[in-house]
Amino acid sequence: MVDSRIVQLGFVVTHLHDAAMEWTRRFGVGPWFYWEHLGNRDYRFRGESGEPDVSTAMADWNGIQIQLVQQHDMSPSPHTEWLAAHGGAPGLNHIAVAVPDFAAEVARRATAGETTLSEAGTPANNVFYHWGDWNLPAIELSERRPPSIVERLYEVVAEAAQDWDGTDPWRPMPPLN
Repeated sequence: MVDSRIVQLGFVVTHLHDAAMEWTRRFGVGPWFYWEHLGNRDYRFRGESGEPDVSTAMADWNGIQIQLVQQHDMSPSPHTEWLAAHGGAPGLNHIAVAVPDFAAEVARRATAGETTLSEAGTPANNVFYHWGDWNLPAIELSERRPPSIVERLYEVVAEAAQDWDGTDPWRPMPPLN
C-alpha cells in the first residue's frame, strides 16, 4: 500500500456557483474560493497538449478540500470524459492524495506500467491517473512541498473555513505567492 492520505474530493459540475451554494446550504461548507476561466498553458491530456477552459471553486470540509470544476468547452480532459461517460451528470471525478515524495510516486507508477491521464507543469507537478470506464474516479497527485503554490492554496482555503460564520460564501481566490 502506498503511503498517502486523501486531501481533496473533486467534482465535475455544470453550474459552478449553483453547485457551491448547494454544498453550503446542505452541508455548511464554505467559504468558496473561485477562479474563473483558467487557461492552463502547460497541460497535457493523454499525452497531447491542450488548454481546456475551466473554472473551479474550492472549500474545506473538516480537513478535506472540496473542489468543484466546470469546463466551459469540449476540449479533451478528465472532466469532459466524466460528463460523456455519465450522460452529462455531475459527480465525483477525482480524489487527490498527498504522498511524501511526489517524484518517487510518479516513478513507482511508471515502473508499474501506469501512464498518466493528464499532467500539468514542466516538469510535471500535477498528474491524474485513471483506469477504465469512469465508474471510479481518477487519482490526482500534486507536488505539495513548501513553497508550493498548491500547498499555499490548501492553507488559504482551510484557514478561511476554521471559524467561518457563514458570511461571504463566494470569494475570488486571492493571490497565492
